[in-house]
Amino acid sequence: TGAIVKQSYGVNPTVAAADVIEFEKGIETPTYKPDMKDRNIVRNTKSQMSKRRGAELNAAGNVSVELKGSGTATTPPESDPLWLSAIGMRRASVSSLTHAATPCTATSIVLVTGNGANHRKNESISTTIGGLVEIAWITGISTDTLTVAPAFSAAPALGATIGAGVHYKPSKRDHFSFWETYWRGNTTKCQAPGNEVDKLTLDFKLGEIVSPKFSHAAKQTETEVTEAYTSGTPTYDTTSPLMARNMTVKLGATAYDLSDLAIEWSNEQYKRQSLSGNGVTKISVTSRKVSGSFSLLYEDTTFEAAFRADTTAALTFFAGSVLGNIFAGRLQQIRYTEVPVSVDNGVFKHDIKFEAEYVDGEDEAHFSFL
Repeated sequence: TGAIVKQSYGVNPTVAAADVIEFEKGIETPTYKPDMKDRNIVRNTKSQMSKRRGAELNAAGNVSVELKGSGTATTPPESDPLWLSAIGMRRASVSSLTHAATPCTATSIVLVTGNGANHRKNESISTTIGGLVEIAWITGISTDTLTVAPAFSAAPALGATIGAGVHYKPSKRDHFSFWETYWRGNTTKCQAPGNEVDKLTLDFKLGEIVSPKFSHAAKQTETEVTEAYTSGTPTYDTTSPLMARNMTVKLGATAYDLSDLAIEWSNEQYKRQSLSGNGVTKISVTSRKVSGSFSLLYEDTTFEAAFRADTTAALTFFAGSVLGNIFAGRLQQIRYTEVPVSVDNGVFKHDIKFEAEYVDGEDEAHFSFL
């Protein structure tokens, strides 16, 4: 299956081997499914009258990919068109160096003069401390000094490398669309233009491969044609998929042992329609909602007290330990919406639900590949 980002909405691009994305089994591709309309007329029969075919308004599908980077911190992952359509914007940052004479602290990173321009607020950075890669998010920039959270385990050394990354951020403008081309066997070519992702689901379950699922709506489906596969030989992606284990998950500055973490990014869509056509002419994103849940053992009243007091917290999580294949996420403020207590094999546990919020002029969620 191939997908390519295109500036002109619904215009057929030239799909090549470089555009091929590895999907997991069980994908659902958009198929032709026009609305069928009943005829409500009175006749001398109890049988239904023949239906009439309406417009094609609900072409939709979903695909899952393995969560992994490109192997190079400054290069987007292979599944970039899907992330870009789901979230809105992408920026690649370049690496920097800490100052050779002025020391850093665990939360204040002093860079070489001019290197502050390499970074943006709410993007993640990496550095190596004690032989291990650590991740933090930029919460403020003052010229060449970065304020970060959560704190590193120690101050980065003088002249240390602050790693680059590819960062996905919410957009106030319309999202990119992608054109989807796929073949059934090596005989039938199918196409769906003008796809927009309406839901991104991320499930982190201990010991499982993380497989982001992108549900998307298409402008329409093209008529299938008899044609052999023509996109050339794609390069096999040898980067290892990320597993939900040995992760760091923090609420505020505190790390918790969560048994699972689920995040759902939902885009509200408006489908422009035209009487001069046969369905949707364009899909636009009008709003979004980021929500999720996590589970952990019930060991004290911390979360119930936070829920009663309407206390908010930042949620940060990191998967992977090799630069070029690290995924980082930050929900800058979450508000608990439900804090129930259940019983699992005789043990009390929390199954906490939350929603992410826009706060202090900053959007609610940011993801990075480092």
